[in-house]
Amino acid sequence: YPIEISDLACAGVDAIDLLEDEIRDGFLDMAQVKDKTILNGLPGTPTSNHFTGFLPSITTHTEDAGGQIEKDMIDVMAQDIIDQGGNPDAILTTAKVGRQLNDILYPEHRIVDKVDLTLGTRVTAYNAPNGKSIPIIVDPNIDTTDGDVLAFVDNNSLRVRELVKPSMVPLAKTKLSTSRVLFTYYTFYNRAEYRNGKITGITD
Repeated sequence: YPIEISDLACAGVDAIDLLEDEIRDGFLDMAQVKDKTILNGLPGTPTSNHFTGFLPSITTHTEDAGGQIEKDMIDVMAQDIIDQGGNPDAILTTAKVGRQLNDILYPEHRIVDKVDLTLGTRVTAYNAPNGKSIPIIVDPNIDTTDGDVLAFVDNNSLRVRELVKPSMVPLAKTKLSTSRVLFTYYTFYNRAEYRNGKITGITD
């Protein structure tokens, strides 16, 4: 994430505050890109060293809803994953599917029971066939080009490694500006994709 502040832009303002604002924006932008990439992978045709992403990596337990999602569809997939040794920790989906799930799972509830996530957020939950309450997490960065998606996530099958913490490197001064670059290195892989599952093509 490049940060460049013109020397003229700093005239009459507090350059330190201006730099801090740019750095803050850079961290937010990098976090957004990281989330999108881990979920959806990189755009373009996959290659041998292509960053696949979580959703494209799931190939064993997949289904095309071809319309609205149904509870039986969710239950069957959850059971298939559990039968193969998976232990779903969460459902990851879009806001549209999240609303459908609330209508399906809690059709007559005015107040829906919620579960706590470690971040202090309370979310609704799906009761899996093995009796586990699985939190339903809505993420706006899921690619919906081919319809909305619901994914079962087994946290033990996923690895995200931060190889270099977000850092800033100054660049050589070649013009009337201060130039720096924010960067980070991380890797992600799904070591047991069969312990996860996804339902695609979900529409209204």
